[in-house]
Amino acid sequence: MDKSAGYIPIVSDFIEFFFPSLCELCDEPLLPMERHLCISCLHALPRTRFKGSFRNLTASRLGGKVPFIFASSYLFLLDNSPSSRLIQQIKYGFAPAVGKYLAQLFAKDFQENTAISSIDIIFPIPLHPQKLRDRGYNQSSYIAQGIADIVQIPVNDHALRRRSAVRSQTDQERLARFENQQHTFYMSERNQALFHDKHILLVDDVLTTGATIRAAASYLIKHCNARISVLTLFIA
Repeated sequence: MDKSAGYIPIVSDFIEFFFPSLCELCDEPLLPMERHLCISCLHALPRTRFKGSFRNLTASRLGGKVPFIFASSYLFLLDNSPSSRLIQQIKYGFAPAVGKYLAQLFAKDFQENTAISSIDIIFPIPLHPQKLRDRGYNQSSYIAQGIADIVQIPVNDHALRRRSAVRSQTDQERLARFENQQHTFYMSERNQALFHDKHILLVDDVLTTGATIRAAASYLIKHCNARISVLTLFIA
């Protein structure tokens, strides 16, 4: 019998006592049942309450150019708010696990939605390879995995790829943004065949104008005859 095994929980408790995990927003020590965010900060986040509704702001913003089965977002992204601090942590603060945790909570809200059962695969929106190398991770992949943990649908984070980085879109009109993205995404012919006629769930961190998601969806509809649904963690 390995007597050292009994010391592991003791050492872990010792470390946690003197170096407790802190809330990502308020820096207060987390209680044993809390993960990443304290209960107070978690409850203060501006939830959309869209849940399983097929008619909501996310669906409205994406509607028109591309047909979607359903679309939803979990949190509003408001200026100078806890949600704006949180997305900075998730994208640039080396805290993608927070995005995964929030995505798990998000998925519990809509897992009873009957449209979920028809999804075949989850695709996170890919980063350009150079941006992925610079950042070290794709936060949308973590979000997709958090959703997958709850709904038990596989994630594929390599089939859909980003061809090139597009120029800044901050001062472009909506149509120009969409056109700017049109040739951004691609897949191999093998993957086009593999995902032909599938219901694909596209997952991203933030929905702003929707140009990126519409471009990815357009590509998948054209080259895979796919049906598309969308979930984003935040909506601006």
